[in-house]
Amino acid sequence: MRRIIFIFLLLPCISWSQALNYFTVEEQSLQLFNDFEYKKLMVLGEKAIDEKIDFYDLRVRLGIVYFKQNKFENACIHFNKAIEMNPSDAGVLNYAYVCLLYTAQYNRANELLVKYPAIVSLLKPKSKGIASIELEQGRVFAANGSAMSTDNIRLTNANYAQGNFFTNMNYIRGYVEALSTPSMRWHFGVNLFQSSHNSKIEFFNQNVLETKTSLNYQYNIGLTQTFKKGFTAGLAMGLCRQNFPYPYINSSLNPPQPNASIADSTESSSTFTYSAMLAKRMKFVEPILLLNYGNFDLKTRWQMETGITYFPLGRDQLYGYSSLSYINQNAITSYAFNQKIGYTIKNTLTLEANYLRGSLDNYMGSMGFLTLNTFDPLNWSLGLDAGIHYKKITITPGYRFQQRTGTILQEESPNPGSAIQPQVLENSFTYKTQLLFITIKCQF
Repeated sequence: MRRIIFIFLLLPCISWSQALNYFTVEEQSLQLFNDFEYKKLMVLGEKAIDEKIDFYDLRVRLGIVYFKQNKFENACIHFNKAIEMNPSDAGVLNYAYVCLLYTAQYNRANELLVKYPAIVSLLKPKSKGIASIELEQGRVFAANGSAMSTDNIRLTNANYAQGNFFTNMNYIRGYVEALSTPSMRWHFGVNLFQSSHNSKIEFFNQNVLETKTSLNYQYNIGLTQTFKKGFTAGLAMGLCRQNFPYPYINSSLNPPQPNASIADSTESSSTFTYSAMLAKRMKFVEPILLLNYGNFDLKTRWQMETGITYFPLGRDQLYGYSSLSYINQNAITSYAFNQKIGYTIKNTLTLEANYLRGSLDNYMGSMGFLTLNTFDPLNWSLGLDAGIHYKKITITPGYRFQQRTGTILQEESPNPGSAIQPQVLENSFTYKTQLLFITIKCQF
């Protein structure tokens, strides 16, 4: 009798340990689904998929099971896979759509709604009105200003040198997305940033060191349209305004005489930027093409960026973005490289590492909404962001470690008794800065 009971208890283990095939998975998954044995079905389904046994009904069952367990990210994976196999089932389309809404993937939900009008879910995001609001505050720190202010920046025996040494910058950024239709979005952005620097003049026996601050701003507006085939196109423009105060030697003589006075001046410049974007969302990748134009401080800049967003796991949990920018500024060709890698942990935390390097003087990204038009241009930037998700709110603290290039005007001293007039040279130097910021985003 004991032997019979032992064999009876062992039979389920023997049946589960047998090699799986399409027919056994179909039969067992249907039985477990009908018997509400959801945990066993999840184990069986994931094991079958790992063994390359993958079919439409299994994906639908797994999607529904995960949905009922409130594991909407996992449900998204299986429903999206089922739609790839058969996009004609309106019930599965609705499940996938609701999962995207529950995981706050509103852009993808609207894309699905545009692509498959058969979706009739009562849970729909706004077709008009504000879709999201972002606020960001940050500060750039640099030890460069205090360090250079104590150094002698004149060349040996030279009479003149001048430099503006960046110390810090505070900024605040606002960004709003608004829907005209489920497939058309307006984008609005504003940036206010206050820069501080030490302006230093060493002129014969006069040394002047003054701390200067300037308030600068940037406004952006853009429009994007999503089409049924997964294409997204966009246009944007921006207005950038820079104000740069600095002292200078008030003299028309060349070279200036020792008794020349020191005066203050403010250099201001405004420029409009123009951007265009075309992207195509596919199964595991989304290629993108960006074109940007701006005229900063009389520097005409054309920029073409080709990039690709990729999803190695077939979903947003792990993603990356790589891009290469071709830049033509004042007829000089250069390049910039951008790399991002992000990973979402349990739908509550996203970590994103990013690296940017190259010709970043007035670099434009995100259709011009990100424009690096600071007075000392970046050489490279390395950082990490941590996005904390709670319902429709995302709070993202971030950090950047950066290298910048500054310049010094220095008079070149001729040999004593020479008839050659002194020449003023522009020499560059590099220094490090650190950026700390926090972003708050609310989805509607």
